[in-house]
Amino acid sequence: MWIEMICIMTSAKRRGYLESPQGSPLNDEQLIRLIGTSKDTLYGCRKELLEAGVPSIEDETGIIYCRRMVKDDWKSKKCSQAAKTGGGNPALKNSDTIEPIYIPEARSHISINATFKGVDSAAAAKVEEILNCRDEFNHLPQEAFFTAIHNNKANPLFEQNHADFVFSMTNARTLPKCPVTAYIAFLESTGKPGTTNPPQATKRPGRPKFD
Repeated sequence: MWIEMICIMTSAKRRGYLESPQGSPLNDEQLIRLIGTSKDTLYGCRKELLEAGVPSIEDETGIIYCRRMVKDDWKSKKCSQAAKTGGGNPALKNSDTIEPIYIPEARSHISINATFKGVDSAAAAKVEEILNCRDEFNHLPQEAFFTAIHNNKANPLFEQNHADFVFSMTNARTLPKCPVTAYIAFLESTGKPGTTNPPQATKRPGRPKFD
């Protein structure tokens, strides 16, 4: 019975109200014909539905209505009105305090092998690491880094110093005035970059023992 009433409410003038498409209330005789039931069944089912609190009754007209359908219809109309005005959250749309999101532009990877034919692949890889660790290094002369690498290959700390330079430049907020000079200073250091002391061997602590 309630499903039949909901079907009638769908085509009502006010969606969710048990009324005609013209907006007039439906009497019992009309409901009996629309639903296809008897008077006793209509009265019994309607009484049971009202006692269970399934439908509600409009105070002004006494028309039965479905609360969920009325709420959904109200929400649908509100969304339709918002769409006609352009949509969006008014609080955000009219705010001047929102800063645009900055998306950095992607830059192409510098390949040394494509520029210098026949160069040592290990040296070229290290120059690529330097020039690609910071955007500001793109325009630097590549030959100066090649010279620094070849002049310091005999240094036993060459690999570590090179890695330290790339790591520090990648994470540094400020750049040195001359990155080539800074790179040479890293490579020529005999200890930890920036010092003249040889590295001290450190013993890795073992696992704690429990009784």
